[in-house]
Amino acid sequence: MDSECSIMDSSSNEKHSEQQNGIFILPDNLIIRILSELSWKDILNVRRVSRSFSNFIYENYHLLDRRKLRGVSIECDENCEGCPFSVAITYDAVARFMVWVPLHSQFPKKTINFQNDEEMSIFFKMFDMKNLYNLTIPVVDNIDIFDILTRSLQIGTKITFLNVYRVAEKDFKSFRKFVGKFPRISDLSIYHLCFPSTKAKDVQSLLPSSSFRKIKSFSIKECHRTKILSADFFTKLFRNSPKIEKFSIGSGNIEFLKSVFKQYFTVEQSRRLKDRYCYKEIRLELILNGKFKNLRNRFERLCIDITNCSSELENVEEVGYKVRTMEWVDFKYIMDCKYCLEDRHKVKRIVTLQSFDNTCQEMGKPHYYYLSQMTKI
Repeated sequence: MDSECSIMDSSSNEKHSEQQNGIFILPDNLIIRILSELSWKDILNVRRVSRSFSNFIYENYHLLDRRKLRGVSIECDENCEGCPFSVAITYDAVARFMVWVPLHSQFPKKTINFQNDEEMSIFFKMFDMKNLYNLTIPVVDNIDIFDILTRSLQIGTKITFLNVYRVAEKDFKSFRKFVGKFPRISDLSIYHLCFPSTKAKDVQSLLPSSSFRKIKSFSIKECHRTKILSADFFTKLFRNSPKIEKFSIGSGNIEFLKSVFKQYFTVEQSRRLKDRYCYKEIRLELILNGKFKNLRNRFERLCIDITNCSSELENVEEVGYKVRTMEWVDFKYIMDCKYCLEDRHKVKRIVTLQSFDNTCQEMGKPHYYYLSQMTKI
């Protein structure tokens, strides 16, 4: 009891002392001078000594001309008791390479280790992250990584490439909140959607409608234990994404992939081009993934079904077909854009079929058994 009283007295004395010093009423130029002399390690130490002064720092750090971050790649080793979080950061144009390369690449970067998520969040707030070229989010089982980033990044942050290694059932609400906070995403990739006990209808709320407006490329793959994706979800996404140029949809559900294929060539899309003389392509990748003993046979069956579906569509032309060599099929589906007054604008829709041999734990590289190219103009 005496110990608790001592802590409370110390906290009260700390607050009273800081108010007497008048540090919270300093002019901006002095505040900027103080903050500019602090490193992120200094800020961590301040938090241990004085929470009030630490809060003062966070509230005023925006006054600084902070260095801009363009690339952030996070890794997490939950078995590491010392520093489970590792963050690689890049500046300016170098960040574009981080979309394709891992942390150990030779491109210029800086890697920092953190003891906990609080340290990582404090570190992020020291930088200007309003315009990220690339943000890579790891698989984390026991920590809500999306909640951490929602608290760390500014509302309205623009993210060109958002790469998410996995979204699990436990992440549903926090992921939706995270994406909703940053509607200016151009390229969103969810490499592993793991929702074994969630129904297909629930996925409609995974992405808020505001996320569709700016997106140009969208990739999502559910593992073989998950059947959450639906053709209605794809239709809604396609219809409400006027700037979309590429989709990549992965599932072990053949009927779902066939339904998406049909919807792709029949759904009406909102007007997307101001220049009526432009020629535009929209690409769709359909991926049969999962760990099946007869994956090859299942994939060949899907290819046959897709070919039969294409023959039922108007204006679809099969321009190439090879079996057991390059194993691809090309289709051509062309029509004039209905929004062009002089019928000069054309849009091409392309479909590619692939297969992934992987389990829920491993998202392996694709085996390119079959390619199917469709064009809608």
